[in-house]
Amino acid sequence: MICDLRESGDQIIVRYLGGLNESVRNMVESQTCSNLYEVSILADKVKLQWKVKLKKEAPKPSQGTYPFQEKRPPMATKALSTPIGPSTPK
Repeated sequence: MICDLRESGDQIIVRYLGGLNESVRNMVESQTCSNLYEVSILADKVKLQWKVKLKKEAPKPSQGTYPFQEKRPPMATKALSTPIGPSTPK
């Protein structure tokens, strides 16, 4: 109820659908719902499915694609012949 106006259940559902993203609204409108609770549950399910789908399709950034990032040669993995740090007699 807005400004003390009485709205029917259908009017409330239409107003709710008008506030949804167009793609979510189209999916929800294609289903049969009898009350606002069912519409909101269905809309939440559609939104969750979109988020999961977008997360799976998101491209992974490759190394060196970020601005100002230098490409450096890989560090040597060869062990040092002399130890670094204070030497201890054996």
